[in-house]
This record gives sequence, C-alpha cells and structure tokens, in this order.
Amino acid sequence: MTKEKSYDEKELMFFDKLINQRLSRAYQDLNILKEDITEYGNHKVKKDLESLAEDSKNFEEKKKLNILCERQNKYIVHLEKALERVKKGDYGICMITGKKIDKKRLTAVPHTRQSIFAKKSRRD
Repeated sequence: MTKEKSYDEKELMFFDKLINQRLSRAYQDLNILKEDITEYGNHKVKKDLESLAEDSKNFEEKKKLNILCERQNKYIVHLEKALERVKKGDYGICMITGKKIDKKRLTAVPHTRQSIFAKKSRRD
C-alpha cells in the first residue's frame, strides 16, 4: 500500500482551525456536563419515600451524565490526536487504504482516520 501525500499547507491550516473550534466546543460541553454532575452530587438525601424516589431518579440521571462525560472525553482525545496528525503533516490519510480521505468527510468528522470506502468495507 502506497501512502498518498497529505493535504497542502493551506488545507491543513483549514483543518487545524476546524479541529480547534470543535475542540473548544467539546471542552465547553464537557464542563457543562461536569457542572450538571456536581449539581446532582450536591443533592441532599432525604428520608421520606417521595424523596427516595427523587434520589433514585437523580442517581440514574447522574449515571447518564457520567456516560456522556466519558464519551465527550473520548471525542476530545480523538480531536487532539487529529491535531497532532495535522502538525506532523500526515492528517487526512486513510489508515486502511493509504489514500486521502475526502475533504467533505474530514469536514464533517475531522477526527476520522478512515475513508468512507474503508469504513463501509470493514462493516461488511
């Protein structure tokens, strides 16, 4: 498999800016999730039955928020790795085919490491 050249400097700058924007938004979203978790964590446990039902609901909500935090952290890691590839100059090359990933795909999913072709062929 012969690897193609990555995108040119101008295009890499475009992706650098795009990924940094997505990363900034991802950190903002993560902070909001963490604030929500803290809010549920600060909920005082009460002793009556009605409050126990509410506590159970809060516990479930906190569990969901923790799952969302984990997903957001993974997304952030993927974006940061994509930025590293931009800086190295090997961004936008499919790890399966070795060919350039379509610019539209990278714009939609800037942390991807697979072309649509590779992704679909791996599912089959």
